[in-house]
Amino acid sequence: MGGTIVGTNAFRLYEGELGIRLPIGGMADTGDIDIAQFEKLSVALQDQVDPGLAETFSALKFDPLPSLDQGRTWRWAQGGSGQLVEFLTPAFGDETIRELPALGVNAQGLNYLNFLIAEPIHAAAIYRSRHTRTGATPGEIRDPQADHCRSAAGRSREP
Repeated sequence: MGGTIVGTNAFRLYEGELGIRLPIGGMADTGDIDIAQFEKLSVALQDQVDPGLAETFSALKFDPLPSLDQGRTWRWAQGGSGQLVEFLTPAFGDETIRELPALGVNAQGLNYLNFLIAEPIHAAAIYRSRHTRTGATPGEIRDPQADHCRSAAGRSREP
């Protein structure tokens, strides 16, 4: 659906892409997962994840965090683990909360985020017990139901 992992989780995936080990010892780790998508791409896809991510997060025991724009959640926290997931979208002016219909969530608009997710690359990371996830440096999110990956720019590529 065009989501791209950004932030510190994406930055750490550069090691595999560059074939080096980064000295991460003193690097700040925000402890959250940031997922970004172009708002116009979300509308243009004319498709939606089913069920929506809001419903999926609730089933995984994530709770919506309140925002200044009442009723428009863009951050989710998992109580026991402390895991935080945030949805972001590029802004071109006002940094407001906007809808991402393809993902079934709202997202915080951020100016200049478009430069980060304009040309994502494919990256893989170990997740929990040897499961891989497709990440972003910037990168792509793999749809487990599909036999291809879709980049944030909407181009399809083979896995």
